[in-house]
Amino acid sequence: MYLPLPYTECYVKKSFLMGPENFKWGADEMIFGILIGFKAIRNEAPLFEVYLPDYAACYDKVLQPAIFNKKFACTEKIEMNDVAWWDCLSDECELYQKPIRMFIEAEMPTKRKVQGDYLWTIDWCRDPNLQGQWNVWNEHKQKNFFWDEHTGALCCTPNNKMRYYDLSLTNSKVKKPFFKVFKGTWSHEQWATDDQFLGDTDWDYEKK
Repeated sequence: MYLPLPYTECYVKKSFLMGPENFKWGADEMIFGILIGFKAIRNEAPLFEVYLPDYAACYDKVLQPAIFNKKFACTEKIEMNDVAWWDCLSDECELYQKPIRMFIEAEMPTKRKVQGDYLWTIDWCRDPNLQGQWNVWNEHKQKNFFWDEHTGALCCTPNNKMRYYDLSLTNSKVKKPFFKVFKGTWSHEQWATDDQFLGDTDWDYEKK
């Protein structure tokens, strides 16, 4: 349910620290903070824990559209679907960084165009309590995070809604992906005959 995040400085909209009845989706005062945690509950939007040095306090339930990397009067209305595609697929997740420095271009559900440098990825793990979309490959969706260069908002998108650009690796003329969704369950142990069972073999799988 909880992941520690890499040290990431940010600014949080003040109204999102004052309860939902006070949320301002447009212009708001910004408060400096440090992103320190990510909370996942299946079928809900993730929540972020932010340390607020001016108050020597942590606020552990910040919604993503309240988080920016710039201190400015954000007059543009930024709502839930402007920064992310999907809710959490599981209570269990993991964080990793893809080992290439990449620039991202993406489109959000509202058709908003966003772009920025890749930060890190959160992916979903087995939930011990139930079966869900996390284990159906054609429904499995990562959250790849980046700061939008235009608004400063913290955004995330799945792989099929974004393009990654690496100056050293990406071609000057990028092709449109022809890819299809991966489906099914696959195994290296689809054996059929008795002589393929190895319980009575030696260490190097030679028959006795």
